[in-house]
Amino acid sequence: MLPAIPVGGGLYRMEHSPSFAYGISKQDIFNVRTTDEGVLVMNEVVEKSGNRTVRLLLTRFSLDSPEIVAIQQKASEVGCECENLLPHMITVNVPADSDLGSLTEFVIEQHVWWEVADPVSCP
Repeated sequence: MLPAIPVGGGLYRMEHSPSFAYGISKQDIFNVRTTDEGVLVMNEVVEKSGNRTVRLLLTRFSLDSPEIVAIQQKASEVGCECENLLPHMITVNVPADSDLGSLTEFVIEQHVWWEVADPVSCP
């Protein structure tokens, strides 16, 4: 389930960085389709917000390990927001004006596995 709110005209806005979806980021606008069971499912992103999504995979670390605490601090310093702090994953919202390269370089130095789940900030 994606945390979104309706914005009118059958469109929805993503309210948080998605933990398990690709190609969509916080504040992106998307449309939906309805399944045969009546469930709304994201169809396509129709307007990018400029945000990007990075996920940190905590296979060797816990949320309170020094490496992860340092990454959260670095993310904050470069204007990013850590969300969805799951036991084995952190989702990071990277605004368009934040330094993605600086953040990912620091993550690599900490030997944490990561992925860019939505690298494109505009269509």
